[in-house]
Amino acid sequence: MKIYKTNIEIERYEGIWAFSYISDYILSIVPQDKNFVIILQDISVSENVKLIPLKISSFFMDFFVRGSLDNIRIRIYPKTKLGKIGIEIKDKELFFKKSDHANLKKINYDFYITQGDIFPDWITGYWKCYAGGLRIYVQKKNKNELGLKILDDDKKIIKMYECGYIDHTGILLTLSGKEWIDPPQIFEILFDSFKKEIACYTHVMPIVRQIVAHVE
Repeated sequence: MKIYKTNIEIERYEGIWAFSYISDYILSIVPQDKNFVIILQDISVSENVKLIPLKISSFFMDFFVRGSLDNIRIRIYPKTKLGKIGIEIKDKELFFKKSDHANLKKINYDFYITQGDIFPDWITGYWKCYAGGLRIYVQKKNKNELGLKILDDDKKIIKMYECGYIDHTGILLTLSGKEWIDPPQIFEILFDSFKKEIACYTHVMPIVRQIVAHVE
């Protein structure tokens, strides 16, 4: 447990809250004199994760979360008129290439075309997440046309709702969460030409509910 000193109106954040992202979490924010105590518990492993403060303000509180299962960045927004706080999670995963030719031609790709740009050759292949969970199939069709398909570990296709920017540095997508994680989330794929690897940044706003359970 750590006590944080602040001049903000902590009652705007106060409460015990539950949300899910990869694991199930309970967040406790309790005033203590003019300060406050915040605890984030990963209930799937019965662990109080480490919270490293990045910014605390009246508009939001930013923490880096370091746990045994995952390291993420969490932003906590104050209560709305409905009486609930908001949670925004940012995460990063690295993918390594497992094969250059792993049944790539059998994949039913979604194709993306850049305007005045060229995709690098090295991105073609079957990519696997170090942490597990997702796999990415990439097929460079033409110099500016790319086939892409994302599957989960059960080989179920992850539906793509919409696409943002497309260029040689990466692609910004919104993915369905029905077979993977709920709700839909922004998925930013970056092609790192220096390390020859793919990095993926995810942005999630999980559903938050208030609870009255006690956090140890």
